[in-house]
Formats: sequence, C-alpha cells, structure tokens
Amino acid sequence: MGQNIKSPSENFSSAPRKKVISQEKELKILRELNQIMREGFSFEEVMASIAKVLADNVRVKALIMSMDRTGLKFRVAASSGLHYSGLNNICLNINEGIVGKTISDGVILFVNQVKKDPRVCCLELLAAEGINCLFSIPLYNREKVIGALVFMAEREEDLKKEGLDFLTNVANHISVALEKAILYENIYENYLYTIKALVAAIDAKDNYTRGHSERVMEYAVIIAKALNLPDSVIDDIKFAALLHDIGKIGVDEKILRKPGRLTEEEFSTISAHPQIGAKILSQVDYLRNLIPAILYHHERFSGDGYPQGIAGTDIPLAARILAVADSLDAMTYDRPYRRAFSIEQALNELVRCSGTQFDPQVVAALLKSVGKEIPEEFQLKGPNKQ
Repeated sequence: MGQNIKSPSENFSSAPRKKVISQEKELKILRELNQIMREGFSFEEVMASIAKVLADNVRVKALIMSMDRTGLKFRVAASSGLHYSGLNNICLNINEGIVGKTISDGVILFVNQVKKDPRVCCLELLAAEGINCLFSIPLYNREKVIGALVFMAEREEDLKKEGLDFLTNVANHISVALEKAILYENIYENYLYTIKALVAAIDAKDNYTRGHSERVMEYAVIIAKALNLPDSVIDDIKFAALLHDIGKIGVDEKILRKPGRLTEEEFSTISAHPQIGAKILSQVDYLRNLIPAILYHHERFSGDGYPQGIAGTDIPLAARILAVADSLDAMTYDRPYRRAFSIEQALNELVRCSGTQFDPQVVAALLKSVGKEIPEEFQLKGPNKQ
C-alpha cells in the first residue's frame, strides 16, 4: 500500500522518450564539437570551448584532465560548472587518486561516496564544491590514454539522471576533439621551430641587428592587442614580425653591415628584401598567409614607400603594424651611423610621422598601450583613412 505504481503504458512510453532526448543532446554536443574542430583553435582554446559545450549541455560538474608531456603528471585542462578555483589548480602524479587510476589503467570508474573511497584525493576541494560522487572516463589519442573526463555531482542520482551511457559517449566525442587539438599543437610547434630557424638565419647574416625580429614581434603584438584584433590575427602578426626581414638572406652581407650611408645602388638592393622575403615564403604552404605583411611593411601611409607605393588602408593592416614596430625598434637601438633614440624620442618621432609614414590609428594604439595619447590632429592625416 502507498506505492505509486505506473501503468504499463507509462512504463513503456517514458524510457524511449528519455532515450530520444539523450540522443538529441548527444547529437547537439557532437555538432558543437565538430564546429570546434573545424575552426582549428589552439589546445587552450579547444579546451575552453569544450568546457562551454559541457556547461551548455550537461547538468553536472566536469573536469577535463590532461597528462603533461612527461606522462608522469596530470592537471586540469578545463572545467565546467565549478563555483571555486581550487579544483582548477590541481596537479597530481599519474598514480594519484581515482583520476590517476583511470589514466594509468584506462578504466572507467564510478564512486558514489568520495569520503569512503580511499583512492579519492583532494577531499577538501571536492567538499567545497558539494561533490559526493565521481564518474571518471579515460580520454584517448590513437588508443593511448592521454587524460580523463570526470563528471561530478552531489548525489548519485544526479549522474544517473544524465545517463552514464550518455556521459561515456560524450567523453568519447571529446577524445576526438582532444586528439585534434594535440595534433594542432604539434603542428604549431613545428611551425614555430621553422620560423625560429629562419630567424636564426637572418641573425647570422647581420649580427648587428640580432634580436631585432623578436623585439619587433613584441611591439607588434602589443599594438595588435591594443587594436583588439582576434587571437588568430595576432598569431599571424607575431609570426610575420619574426620573419619580416627574412628577405635579407638574399642581400650581400657587406651592404647589411655597412657602417655609413648606402649608395643609391646599395639602397635599391636592400629595398628588394620584402620581395625576396615574399618569394621565400611562397615556397612554404603554411607561411604564405604571412606574405602581405612582409611584402608591404616598408610601404608608407602617404604612398611614398616601397615596393609598390600603395597608400593608406590599401596597405594591409598587419604591414602597417609592422612598419610602426620595426621603426620603433630601429630608432631605439644603436646603429653604426647613429646613436639610439630614447623611447620618449622615438615615440615623439612616430607621432611626428603619423599620417605620412605611419598609420595614425596604429601609432595611437601603441601610444595608448604605454599610457600616452596621440594628438587629435594626427588621427585624421593621410589618404584613404577609414
């Protein structure tokens, strides 16, 4: 007596309906993860995007745990639903805790009372989040365990309401996204290695400007961030800055290292380095997108630059940024024919040439980043201003 017994029709209809809802949620998550993979973000961005997918679609808390390169430790790569930062900061040895066992043994583990399981660590942090139950699922990269997805809840029922099969399938989909993120990261590192090797080749040609490309990169990134450009664009500007003088590999060292003023013929020779650089990069598929910044970084806003004499906003923004960053570094380092300017002198010179040699908005972004403002009248100088 007193029990609520469902009719056969109720029992028959509720289970399939729940399964359909679960499948719809899983398809939605899969679509969102596929979108993340198509966009080709960095590892950190992929993890942050996956965490958002979990937050939008799963009603329990989650940690994405990732092994480090040594394979001896794992840490939190991203999280969803946490109220405090404590769990986000954990870093454990591979043999520690439930997650360590999941990763080391490649097994799915369910814990319905964390306080009573001696394998569970970080109890104080779990208690702060009100977590009593864990569901830890291994994440794979080409059949090798590389991390774990840990779902957490106050009650066992909360996890089971989501559906353990559903949560396991979500982990499998995330494994695919994680595999892609790691592949992207490896490609990125090889990309960076190639660029650094090319920069070393530039420095070997002209020791006097050693470190110049790295400093130009730092200034260019500061400007790009001040202009609120997207991270992907900032990355391209960063690499273009490192390689902006790659064409000097094709210029005679005697000209590069000449202490005095160049002759017209020598200046013509060194002025070809943007085109030489563009030709070098055209041979490398994944560097071709950097060509416009490198080819046009010696153009002037007034149209008096080289190699094509284009003006204003016809000059690619990345090239206009490099022009300012390149000039700032050149002015603030000694040359054989002159002493270095102070930073204050160099900034004043950039303002003076704003609207003629340099894009006023780019100069304004640099000045703003160092706590200075460009005079109002300079912001409207130059042709094709938008």
